[in-house]
Amino acid sequence: MVLPRAVVEDRRIKKPYLGGWKNKETGAVYLNAASQTGPPPKEIPWSQMCSQKSQTVQTKEQSVQPLCHRGTQMWREDCYIPNASDKYMTATPYETYEQMQLRLNTEGHVRTIQRYYRAYRVLKYIRESAALYRQLKENCRMYEKNRVLALEWRREEDRLRKICPRSRADFHALFNMVESWELARGKSTLSQRFQASRLSENYMTLAESIKMINAIEEHRQLIKREFEAKKRVQFLTLNCQPIRWNGYKGKPVEMVTLKVQKARELKSLYDGLCKRGTSVEERIELLVLLKTFLGRLDCRASNELGYLLDQEISLISVGIKSSHLEQLRERVAQAYLNFAKGGHTRVRANREEEEFNDSQCDQLGPPRNTKFLLCRSCAKLIPYHRFSVYSGTRRIARCMSCTWLRRGKVPRINYGPYLILLNDIRAEERKRNSFSCVAFVMRGPDIYHLVNNIWHGHSIVSEKDDIFRLKLIRFRQDEEWSPWNCILLTDEEAEVHKRVQDFPTVYSVRLLHKISLAHQVAKNHFKNLIRMEMIFRESGRYYMIQDREDYVPRGTLEGC
Repeated sequence: MVLPRAVVEDRRIKKPYLGGWKNKETGAVYLNAASQTGPPPKEIPWSQMCSQKSQTVQTKEQSVQPLCHRGTQMWREDCYIPNASDKYMTATPYETYEQMQLRLNTEGHVRTIQRYYRAYRVLKYIRESAALYRQLKENCRMYEKNRVLALEWRREEDRLRKICPRSRADFHALFNMVESWELARGKSTLSQRFQASRLSENYMTLAESIKMINAIEEHRQLIKREFEAKKRVQFLTLNCQPIRWNGYKGKPVEMVTLKVQKARELKSLYDGLCKRGTSVEERIELLVLLKTFLGRLDCRASNELGYLLDQEISLISVGIKSSHLEQLRERVAQAYLNFAKGGHTRVRANREEEEFNDSQCDQLGPPRNTKFLLCRSCAKLIPYHRFSVYSGTRRIARCMSCTWLRRGKVPRINYGPYLILLNDIRAEERKRNSFSCVAFVMRGPDIYHLVNNIWHGHSIVSEKDDIFRLKLIRFRQDEEWSPWNCILLTDEEAEVHKRVQDFPTVYSVRLLHKISLAHQVAKNHFKNLIRMEMIFRESGRYYMIQDREDYVPRGTLEGC
């Protein structure tokens, strides 16, 4: 008997594919556990299972990469990875607002921040104040150092002027020192008890005075000869300068003409003639060169110069020493200057040509438009710049040379420190753009009278009489400087006075009365300056006294 075969029927539920994940590298397929599996096992109760339902959509093939912060669905309760952004909140006992404020302690933190911030501000202010104090202290130290250096520089300059005198003012200072020494010795002589000792002391004082005066006069004559040598060649120096003027938009323009080139050539030859210490060969070469140049010219000056050149060449050729030819070389230099002033440009075409005048040639002499004035003492026509005038001058009668001879009978005054005071006044007024001409027309004697006769030679506040420390500044800072608007103070007092706004609060009534009296005396003495300033203000001729770049005064040399 054939038994029928048993047939096993597979009745598992075939569920559709509702989605899953596939590993691209291994090819393993992962299905959703809740939707792709059968009923849960009975041995595991539902309370111990961790399952989540998922809502699926229409399936499609797509490669995805699960994010790290997504939760991973697992059936194990102890292996659940939550979302990283999830927050776990635990219920705590109720806390009132006052309890929260006590717990947070906001006011305490604010007080702590304020305390530290205020301490920081105080420390910062202390550091800044300390830095400012150190800076001010350094500035004060530098100011005091510069003031002492300026005072020492003035004293050193005064000493150098007396050691190496070069101008009339320097020699006035030396003669003033001799006279002061004579007065001091005379006072000490009066203390002698016996007449014979007084006479002998006076004799020694007179002998020493004569010796010092002779030494000063000898040095003055030496400086005077040097000045005269410079003055002789002054016309060449002036002609060597190019012609200057202000062109378009005030730009300076220079032009070197043929006359300037010729003057420079003549000046180089003159320097070669006056040069000392040259060898015999160089001297002869220079003389021959100049003789060759003169061979093409025919005038009085060239003939005289050629004759002297022949003499010096012949004397050098026979072996005469240079020390024995000093007088001849001075004559050669003077003849060369006379030749340079006049006829030296005309070339002779024929030796039988009639002699001509030097005035027909192109001259390089000094300008002829200088205004002259008759000196009533020496009866000579002297240029205006050779007369010394000041505010008290009523009539210009004597030149500087006659005034120097006349002052030999009266005490000489050292105007050097007073000129420094005047220069400081002019510099300050120029810095303030003053429109007054008073400070620019005053001279050394005016400042001397103002300091010694009106302000009595000392500071009106501290009565210090060191002339190198005194300054004449404005009394009222908002008005222009003048003898009736100035005050004599030391340099420290002057700096303080410039910052004074209300004078009665700083100066006493008696001091203000003294200052007012000095101003009235100065206005009465310098009344000519008031009239002169009115003339300048009405005519507007300030270019004559201002320090402008486009105005260059005529170059002059002051003699001794």
